[in-house]
Amino acid sequence: MTRQRSLTRMMKLVAPRALALLERVREACPEVNFAEPADESGDDVRWGMWHEFGDGDGVDVYVEAHLSEDYGDRGGGVAFGFHMTGWGGEIIGMCTPRNYTPEVWVPRNNMSSVDARLRELESLDVSGVQDMIFAHLSRRAA
Repeated sequence: MTRQRSLTRMMKLVAPRALALLERVREACPEVNFAEPADESGDDVRWGMWHEFGDGDGVDVYVEAHLSEDYGDRGGGVAFGFHMTGWGGEIIGMCTPRNYTPEVWVPRNNMSSVDARLRELESLDVSGVQDMIFAHLSRRAA
C-alpha cells in the first residue's frame, strides 16, 4: 500500500474521532471561546482549534498524527498526539501515548492498531484544560 493510500484510509478513521476529542475539550472550556474544530492538515496531518485572547496572545489546541518516517524511524508507523501551545510557542500541555518508548508507533495500515491507539488518546481527562490555559496566561502576564 502506498503512503498516500495508507494515509487516506487512516484519516477516514481518525478525523471524526480527533474532531470529537477537540469538541470535548471545547465543551470543557466554557470560558474560552474556541473556534470550531477543523482539519488543519497541510505538511502534517492534524485537526485543531484556536482562540485569540484579544491582546495578541492565544492558544492552539490540536490532535496530530505523527508519521514515523518524518521522525527518522522506519516508515509506515503513526503515533497520535494531543497538543496545547501558546502563540509564542510555549507548550501548555501535551500527550502522546507511549512516547519515548519502542511502542510509540503503530502500523498505520493496521486499522485495529490505529483504533486501539486512538482509544488511548480518547481516554484523556480534559477537565483541567481550561485551568491549564488560564495558568499559562497568568504566567505570561506576570
